[in-house]
Amino acid sequence: MNRTPANAPFFPAAASESPAAQPDGPGRSGWASLFNQHRLRLKKFIAGIVRSPDEVDDLMQETFLHVWVSRQETEVNSPQAYLFQTARHVAIDSLRQRSVRRLRTELAGQESALLVAPASDRSLEIREELERVLSVIERLPPQCGKVFLLRKLHGLSHREIATRLGISVRTVENHIARAMRDCKPTE
Repeated sequence: MNRTPANAPFFPAAASESPAAQPDGPGRSGWASLFNQHRLRLKKFIAGIVRSPDEVDDLMQETFLHVWVSRQETEVNSPQAYLFQTARHVAIDSLRQRSVRRLRTELAGQESALLVAPASDRSLEIREELERVLSVIERLPPQCGKVFLLRKLHGLSHREIATRLGISVRTVENHIARAMRDCKPTE
């Protein structure tokens, strides 16, 4: 993994572009300057969400990439807020993907046990149902998927989830209800 020194700019500014703000947010050098200015705070912010120092630099790069790619399509009134909101979404998405990978690994272990045992229609149904639920979880909005996995995979209470994510218990309940509704088989 490529780590940048603490005092090195994360993204070098482009010399060819004016740093003046454009109607849809800063130009390239403006975004680079903003990113470099908040790099340490952003790094701490992302680390506080993912709690995995090994992922932080990659997620910072992904954050900048998202900001850079969407700069033409998104009108940005507050570049700093937009930068941190994007970082939050990228970090939460990473957590959700990590949880899904962990769940898939656990299921693969259980699946191998099922394969050793005599195959039955029921074990096939269980595997298909688990795959369907994983597919639904991957399509949930990031926050909803994270809440659902924290509840069902990690066994946290609604209050613990609310405290950890900085949201209300009612919001946690709504996310879980939505995830459960989406996971229900349609007949």
